[in-house]
Formats: sequence, structure tokens, C-alpha cells
Amino acid sequence: MLPESDRRNVRSGIAEDFFWLFAVTALFMFLGRNALWASEDRWAEITREMIVTGDYLHPAINWRIYFDKPQLSYWFIVPWAHLFGLTEFSVRIPSALAALAGLFGTIRLAERFFGRESALLGGWMLLSCYGFLFWGRTAAADMANMAAGVLAVAWFCYAEEKPVFWKYLVFYLIAFGGALTKGLPAVAVPAAMLLPHLLNHGRWLKHLNISNFCALIIGAAVYLAPFLTASCIPPAEGLLPPEGEVLTGLELVWKENIVRAFNAFDHKDPFYSYLYNLPRLLLPWSPFFAAALIASAAAWKRLSGPCRELLIGIGLVFLMFSCSSSRRWYYILPLAPFCMIFTAAAICRCGEKRWMKIMLSVMRWCVIFAASLGLAAPVMLPVFSMLFNHLPPLLAVTAVPFAGLVTLVICVADGRPGNGVERFTGLSSPLGSTVVGTAVLMAAVFGAVVPSLTFYRTEKTFIRSAAPLLAGIPLKDTVFYETDSAAKFQFYLGWNGPVSVAWKKNGGLAKFIDSRRGGRIAVICYGRERELAALSSDLAAAGIRKNKPVPALREPGEGKKWVIFLIDIPGNGDPEKATLPGASGPAEKTPPAAAPGPRKTQEKK
Repeated sequence: MLPESDRRNVRSGIAEDFFWLFAVTALFMFLGRNALWASEDRWAEITREMIVTGDYLHPAINWRIYFDKPQLSYWFIVPWAHLFGLTEFSVRIPSALAALAGLFGTIRLAERFFGRESALLGGWMLLSCYGFLFWGRTAAADMANMAAGVLAVAWFCYAEEKPVFWKYLVFYLIAFGGALTKGLPAVAVPAAMLLPHLLNHGRWLKHLNISNFCALIIGAAVYLAPFLTASCIPPAEGLLPPEGEVLTGLELVWKENIVRAFNAFDHKDPFYSYLYNLPRLLLPWSPFFAAALIASAAAWKRLSGPCRELLIGIGLVFLMFSCSSSRRWYYILPLAPFCMIFTAAAICRCGEKRWMKIMLSVMRWCVIFAASLGLAAPVMLPVFSMLFNHLPPLLAVTAVPFAGLVTLVICVADGRPGNGVERFTGLSSPLGSTVVGTAVLMAAVFGAVVPSLTFYRTEKTFIRSAAPLLAGIPLKDTVFYETDSAAKFQFYLGWNGPVSVAWKKNGGLAKFIDSRRGGRIAVICYGRERELAALSSDLAAAGIRKNKPVPALREPGEGKKWVIFLIDIPGNGDPEKATLPGASGPAEKTPPAAAPGPRKTQEKK
């Protein structure tokens, strides 16, 4: 699709250099601005506790050993925490770097089988995917898991021409290294993707050798080594064993990777859920992926061998995840790079066909329309101010029109042959402006607009404002009621010891109160009706006055918001003297003091 002059520019590296510059910007822009959200607190707090205790073999949260994920995803955070401090930024760096590694594997794999233009197009499309940008900027193990899958396949296809021991070993270290971040799917995905390639022309016979077998054994040993070491070396003093059934890391490997696949104990989405979750991850390129599937099925006999192998591999991985009894929308993320390679190859192959031209034209006008709305967004600021009594965050106010302007400039410039868009993207007009314009808008959304929305989130501010209130309450007298979400408090307040968690179903609060007669406790829970009703009931059962407790501090807003109660517990034999500070008057105000340093635990456990 490119003229020869532009192909020379692509070969010179200009297009790829520009791509990597844009990718780094999109993934790292305002990466640390957002407060911790969703499951990010697990990675942040587990890493912090590793650093505090010096125990890097036994992941722990709230000082209780927690082998829900292997150790490597936490180890990736540690050096950045030492370099930049343990902040939201350092916690997310490994995911952003893994996203860059995934892009590298995608481009190298696509280039090997489908050419340079398909490789660059696949890279741009993956970079502008909703699922990719979402998880590439989130502290979790999912992006490392995805990157390991595509890197392992890309490396194997590069090394298979002259297979030797060390090349096999690198392949298995990549796959099992990915498994040490999230689980054995990082090994299963490359195996399923490579199976059609190996079966074609009997290639598998070439790899039946002692070098491959020995490399596999070493790779598996590297995977098992952290679990075996953790089983042999006792945890640091103060770490508590897992709740309920005592499980080592090795038992969790079996439970999470084998038992969960055949008999899920959570995350039981319907078996057809990936039929809509995969397109969700691939937005806004889902229609092109669907069209590529249809076109490839219609022209199956005319497809190249690599294209057929890639499509069969995608089908096998999709079937593998669908057959697992444990399903969540993002489990299918490892398929995203392969789907984008397949889609990019189809666009380049069918670029001159009428139906593909229509789809690209519609996509281009959608990009122009979205960019125009972004450019015109400042006009709506008075309306926004009237509706919500304040202006949106400054970052969003500036980022949205700027992204719209840049996108429109790219689209206008791409209308002339031999323009800079073709030279810097390596993609022909108008494909280049359509793809890069989409990437600019998506990067603006995830790199600027989403981080700016932390302005509306009150959790981090509330937790830090609670520090003076909780400073006088020992950790052993602090309890989280009807929630195990203590990690954000521990991370932001620097608590260096465990706190108790109480549940109504097992009478945990009554037991907690009974063991602390004559003192003051802090009860932290969500301020929804069901939690407050359950708390009033349990306090009454524990001998506390039945009047409705009033929080000493409440997170502003409605719904799932934190509240903190300070409760004076009567001594034994004197239940009538139980008091709830603030129960008959207004809630206590938080002293306007600066947050103190980390509190040390008051008792050894």
C-alpha cells in the first residue's frame, strides 16, 4: 500500500521511532496522578509490607500471608519504590513497562509474518485499544501476563530457524516468568497459539530434542523455585498464616490454576461472556476485527499459511478461556495482541476492497467528529458550571480540546500525498491519520481525562484526613467492620502492623469488643444503610447503648463511603456506662493537624 519512497522512510526507522515516542507518552503521561482504586491497593500494600518486613518470599496483606498471586508482580514494583518512593506512580510503572514489552512483541511478530506496514498498523491499533490502555496504566499483573504471551510467541518464531538450547531456554523463561506474575495461562497461551504452527508441515518433529526438554525442565524449576523457597523458609516475625485452610504457595498454584479452571469458586461469568468481552477489550477496533474474521472465513483457501495459523490459534485460546469455569472480562486480555495483528494483516490485505474502504472512511469520520467535539468542548463549560456548580478539572479542560485540535490537524495534513503523516507513521493515507488520530484521542482519555477525575474522588483525601483522629487509637484497638478493604488505609497512613476485621456472620465485633473492655476503639466501615444497621445491631448485642451511632468522621458523598466511629467500651460489669462519642450531639471534627508518621503495632502477634 505504500509507495517506494515511503517504504524507504519506514525502513529508516523514522516511523518506529515516532511510534515508541508516542507509546511512552501515552502510557506514562500523568501515570501517578490517580489515587489507588479497585484492586491496585493489593499490589501497593503487599509491596509496602514486603519492604517493611524485609520478607519478599511471603506476600502479605494486613500482615497476613496472601498467595493469591505469585511473587514476581510485587518484585517488579520494589526497585521503582526504592527509586521514586512507594507512590501510585511507582506502583504502576511495571504495568506500563510490560505494555511497552507487549507492543514490542506484537510488532516483531507481525513484521516477521506480515510485513512492516502490518506490524506498525498492528502496533498502533493495539496501543489505542481500550483494554490495552486501561490495564497498561493500572497496577496489576494482567499486562505482564499479556506481554509474556506475545513475547514468548514472537521469540519462538524468531528462534525456530536455528533452535539451540539457549533459545529454548529464553522461550520458557519468558513463559514461566509471565506465570510468576499471574498464573499458568502465561504458559498455556503461547502453547495454544503455537500449536497450529507446529502441526503445519510437521514442524513439531524438529523440536523433539533433548535441548528443548532440558530447557522446559529448567523453566519449570525457575517457576517453582520461589514457591519452594517460601515453603522452606519461615515467614518474617509478625506475619500471620492465611485464614481458614492453611495454604502454601504451591497449594495455591494447584488451586488457582487447576481447580479454578474446572470448578470455579468465584468469577463465574456465563460461558458466552467472552463473545462480548473480547470486543469490549478491542474497542474501538472491534468492528474491524469482526470484519476480518468474516472476510478470512470467506477466503479461507486463499489465505496465507501464517494467517490461517494465527486465526486457528486465536480460536484455540478463545475456546480455552471459554471452557474454564472461572471467567472475568479481562482474563481474555492475552488475546488482544494476536487479534490486532490479525486485524492489521486483514486491513493491509483488503485495503483496496470496497467494503474495507467504506469501513475506514466511516472510522475516519468518527475520529473527525470526536475530535471536533473535543475542540468545541470549552464552549460547554458555562453549561457544565450551571449544572454542577463548578468547572471540570483544569487537566481535562485543557487536554480535551488540545487532543481534538491535534487530531484534526493530523487528519487535514494527511489529505496530501507524501505528507508528514505518511512519513512518520509508515502508513498510507488516509489510514495513517485514522489510526494515529484514534490513538491521540484514546491517549488523551486515559492519560489526561481519567487521571483528572481523581478530583472527584474523596477516598484518599478522607483517609489522610483521618490520621489525626486515629492517632490516639492503637492499631490493636482498630477494627474494620463488614469489609476487608483495609489496604488503602494501611498504605496511605503507613500502618506498620495488622488491624482486625470483624464480620456480622461470625459475631466478630462482639468478640472484639469483649476483649477490649474499659478502653476506646475505632470502628471503620462503609456508610451504607446495610452496614450501619448491622453495626447498630451488633453494638446493641455487645451492650453498647442502642441509640444510633454518629460517626466521628464521615467521607463526604453518598453510597460506598467510609465512616469512622470512636466508641468507649465500658468495663466488665458496668455496661450502662457505654458511650458513643457524638451519639447525642454533632459529629466530632477532625483536628486540622498534619498527618503523623507511621504507627507501630502495639502488640506482637
